[in-house]
Amino acid sequence: LAASPPRRLAASPPRRLAASRRDELGDALVQEGWLPASAGTTPAEPMTTAEPALVCARCGAGMSQDRATYDKGGILVCPGCAATSQIAEGDARAVSSVTRAAIGVAVAGVLSWTCLNMFFVLSVVTVASGISWLVMVGRAPALRARLQWRFLPCVLAVISGVVLGGLPLLFLALGITASVLGG
Repeated sequence: LAASPPRRLAASPPRRLAASRRDELGDALVQEGWLPASAGTTPAEPMTTAEPALVCARCGAGMSQDRATYDKGGILVCPGCAATSQIAEGDARAVSSVTRAAIGVAVAGVLSWTCLNMFFVLSVVTVASGISWLVMVGRAPALRARLQWRFLPCVLAVISGVVLGGLPLLFLALGITASVLGG
C-alpha cells in the first residue's frame, strides 16, 4: 500500500468581534470584576496557530505533529487509532494461538494411538492440555467472542483429541483391572 501524504487542516482566518461588541463585553467583565479596568478598552490579539494540525488518515481527527504516529503500513494515524490497531493485532495473535493449541490437542490425540505413546505420556499430556484448553475458553467469554466461527471447530477438535488421547488410558486401566481380578 502506498502511504498517502499527511493531510493538513485548512487554517481558517481568526474571527474578530465587532469593535463595539468587544468593547461592550469587555466593559461588562470589568464592571463584574472579572477583568482589570484597562481590559475593556484594549483590543485583543487574534489567536493564530503556528502550524496547522495534521489529520488522521483513518478517522479524520485533527492532531498535532508531536502526537502523530505511523502504523505498520506507514500511514499517519492519531494515538487513538494507533492503540485500536495495536489491540486488534493482539486479538488476532490470541485467536491464532488458541486455534493452534486446539489443533495441537487433536493431533496429539491421534498420535497417542501410535508407538510415540510410550508409557502413555502423550495420552496424559493430551488429556491435560485438552481439559486446560476447555477451562481457559470457558472462563474467557471475550475470547469465545473473538474466535467467532472458529469456536465450534476448535471445541470439536479439542474434545476429539481428549477422547482419542483418553482411550489408551482407559484401555490401560481396564487391562490392569482385568489382570488384577484374574480375568
